[in-house]
Amino acid sequence: MSFIYAEKYREADSNRDSVRILCDTKVTATNYSKSNFSETAYDLLLKYGVVKSTICCPELCVSFAGNNTVYATKLFILLNEMKTFEVADVSDYAFKLHNEAPNTNDIEFIITYFLNDQIHIDCIKNRTLERDVPFAHIGSEDAFKDFQRIRLSGGGDAATQTERAFHEVVNGGNDETVGGNVIAVIYDYQLSSYVYRWERAFHSSKPQTVELGKNIIFYSSASDGGYSYEIEHKDIENVLITIDQMNPAILYSRRFRVDSSDIENPNLFGLMMPMLVEANENGDIVRFK
Repeated sequence: MSFIYAEKYREADSNRDSVRILCDTKVTATNYSKSNFSETAYDLLLKYGVVKSTICCPELCVSFAGNNTVYATKLFILLNEMKTFEVADVSDYAFKLHNEAPNTNDIEFIITYFLNDQIHIDCIKNRTLERDVPFAHIGSEDAFKDFQRIRLSGGGDAATQTERAFHEVVNGGNDETVGGNVIAVIYDYQLSSYVYRWERAFHSSKPQTVELGKNIIFYSSASDGGYSYEIEHKDIENVLITIDQMNPAILYSRRFRVDSSDIENPNLFGLMMPMLVEANENGDIVRFK
């Protein structure tokens, strides 16, 4: 079902709120009908998933979870057709779509927006719209319980444990509907925009015991499930994941599609879909062939 968590927090040396919106990328065949995709797009979807936070415009990020994401694309289409809208009204549109869905877990939303020099988080689930909350989660309740257990057992300010706990839950596999990569969206005050946050990190699927005075191995071999990666914000429509042990890279995009039929399909509008890409001799990102 996915797992998304958003929270406002304040750095020690800052006098204004920051925000992070964390999502996994895993999708399951039960959540995405094969009839909605070209064959190539569907294969990529099951292998690499989707980024479940879409930056609609610099001031607005829409995150979603549920068993029927067509309702998310309905929201994206509505906003596109309106051309101009007030970001504070988007939660009302999302709430209406949530209430129209036959089941409460068909679609849930976290709407994060910047207005009047303030960050706002609205949460829509269980037929309820909660406005301007300090934190919110949607998707798997089992994943959230594990997340809270890890986060609150870390000691100190729970906000400092948020990302570690979220990564552990996504990588831990206790809920088979949650997994893949962790993508973070933040609000960048210098750019006056929500952005996909840059990250350079490593992943190791096995625990490591390090003797006193010995070097830490930052990632295990690929055969042991270890890899290092970089997440790069290209623009509000595209985020790139480069895995050092893998070529090609993965571009998640709401602009580009692997097949013309996917471009024309309204059920995919606004979704951050995966595409395999590589850098050409000029350093430009092009589709992998």
